[in-house]
Amino acid sequence: MAIRYAGLAAALAAALSGVAAARDGDLDSSFGTGGKVVTAYPTGQFIDIYNVDLAVQPDGKLLVAASRDYEDPDYDFGVMRLLPDGSLDTAFGPSGASYVWFDRDGSDKGDHVVGIALQPDGKIVLVGYVDGDPLTGQDMGIVRLNADGSTDNGFGTSGKTLVQFNLGDCANSGCDDRAVRVNLQADGKILAVGQASSNPGPGVYTSSLALVRLTTTGQRDATFDADGRVTLGFGGDVALGFRAKQLADGAHIVVVGGATTTAAGTNIDFAVARLNDNGSLDATFGVGGKATYGFDLGGDLGDIATDFVELPDGKLLVCGEVRLNSPQNFDFGCVRFLANGVPDASFSPVVVPFDLGGGFQDAPLRVERDAQGRIVLAGVAERATNNYDFAAARLLPSGALDTTFGRGGIATYDTLPLISPDATNMGSGLALQADGRIVIAGYAYSTSSGDPKFQVVRVIGDTIFAYGFESD
Repeated sequence: MAIRYAGLAAALAAALSGVAAARDGDLDSSFGTGGKVVTAYPTGQFIDIYNVDLAVQPDGKLLVAASRDYEDPDYDFGVMRLLPDGSLDTAFGPSGASYVWFDRDGSDKGDHVVGIALQPDGKIVLVGYVDGDPLTGQDMGIVRLNADGSTDNGFGTSGKTLVQFNLGDCANSGCDDRAVRVNLQADGKILAVGQASSNPGPGVYTSSLALVRLTTTGQRDATFDADGRVTLGFGGDVALGFRAKQLADGAHIVVVGGATTTAAGTNIDFAVARLNDNGSLDATFGVGGKATYGFDLGGDLGDIATDFVELPDGKLLVCGEVRLNSPQNFDFGCVRFLANGVPDASFSPVVVPFDLGGGFQDAPLRVERDAQGRIVLAGVAERATNNYDFAAARLLPSGALDTTFGRGGIATYDTLPLISPDATNMGSGLALQADGRIVIAGYAYSTSSGDPKFQVVRVIGDTIFAYGFESD
């Protein structure tokens, strides 16, 4: 192996000047303002809070998706593109962003995007939920854009597809179907996951984990459970889906979320299911294709899996929100399952508290595995009552916190100095760049102005590579 020494002297000089004091997890000063971008849409509209997702293009440009607040309650699907330095890419869509709306008859025109995926050909898939009339409620909405931000009219109907589950008596109880994440299969088919819910009586809520697979042209895939739709329960009245991915074998799909396991029960556990490619449950996984795990550490015992990664040996690392002490206190948590759906006894379940203040509400919404096999989690940490920061943690493959990242394996990012005094900001999108840098997207909300904006931060994943040491 030849060692490239180009830039070594400069790197050593930087180290002597104090730059080498930077750590993995520190903000990347080459991005935005000190590593942060806070912005509204280029047309001036603000965004819907909570639902922001992110994708990185091969050229390093960033696609950030969130609902455009056209005129509350009228929201539209929206996506904005940033250049690698964090500035707006005005070559995308009209002036840097693209918007799509359904605006169905009888609705309040609330069209909310939640998830994004990038196809190998550069086309962009957006998923979320779309308001309908009182009889249909909300339905899953899927949109595809061309690489330049224009609507792909070869997908669905004029670039849009609606998927209804409509479980129960919708006319009397209301039916809401929401997609919250999207992933692509190796063959280009589209997996959108979320929940299908109804309210059959006063104070009664029921839901099923809901999964739809679309063909590459935006039609429901008839080879997937006959009509492209699958719903799952885990023995109780509530099941919620947060991530579905095709496994490396190309023959199975894993979906994770949270579910109750007894009728009228309130204890929610991590819920995992493995499906065959045709949409049927894989009976060799867990019990009849399903597995659950409860940390049950305190509070209302509510544990909800929000994401997972498949490991090289076929095991599944499933992460999410774990409740402790009181119904309001929760932490990052991960558990590992064997490939057959049994919890891995050789892996101690991980709980990562930030506990900075307020009600100690800390929750991961995304998880990715980096090129070194480390696990990166991103989400939120409560700093004070009603004030949240972006939060990140990095684990070693063993599950131990990686103490080379942040401070003891965790890091938080606020809005200062871009919004002062500090506003609440919540991270919900995560992407790892090819150079190891970590990008987290979410929203920033100032109670003084009441105007939610995008917030994107980029942090150093590997300090040694960030400052010029490399080999080939």
